[in-house]
Amino acid sequence: MAQVPIEKASQPQLLWFAQVRLGMKRIQANTGHDKLIAKIREAWTEDFIETDDDMPADGKAGPEKNRGHYGAHPTPSRPKVDPLRFGVLDPLVNIRVHADRHKGGDRPVPCHLNGVEYWIPRNRDVPIPYRYYLVLKEAVGDIHDGWDDKAQRNSDSRETQSYTFTVNKMPSQAEIDAWHKMMEPYLDKQRRQKMARIRATRRLRDEDAHA
Repeated sequence: MAQVPIEKASQPQLLWFAQVRLGMKRIQANTGHDKLIAKIREAWTEDFIETDDDMPADGKAGPEKNRGHYGAHPTPSRPKVDPLRFGVLDPLVNIRVHADRHKGGDRPVPCHLNGVEYWIPRNRDVPIPYRYYLVLKEAVGDIHDGWDDKAQRNSDSRETQSYTFTVNKMPSQAEIDAWHKMMEPYLDKQRRQKMARIRATRRLRDEDAHA
């Protein structure tokens, strides 16, 4: 992963960054260089973009319907955007989420984190930000195999992955360690904000109780 000044980035690099890292579903392959920069600056406050060594030569992320995307973009009306919230600085994990036999089992998989919604298409090899790989890996549920004739009772539940997926390529351990180091101040800020909200709620509750 390399950082390139946004004004010096090529059209394929800008296209890949807009489609894959920012998840802009309506950006097309024929979007011009200057328009790409303008669109990226609406959602990205840094003076650089990131490029991946394995990005396609033409920068294309594939058909619009197959791209992952963010459901809550930062906008010009919110100029002070923290890029750590949206995963655009994360190393990428290349995965394939498999369809299952249940109804709707071929639909994209939603990942929700910190108020941001990210969708992962199925049956496609796609790069996703590392944080959403963690969300996917930690998504587990309990299932029952049904009636156990021998024990004459329902089988015990067992924990299984909510979605089956294959990891094609992981970031290096150095990239993962750097991500955790980068994220810790952000996560600490979130923890402190959460505790402040809890204390404020308790204070209001105590004031109501003594009113």
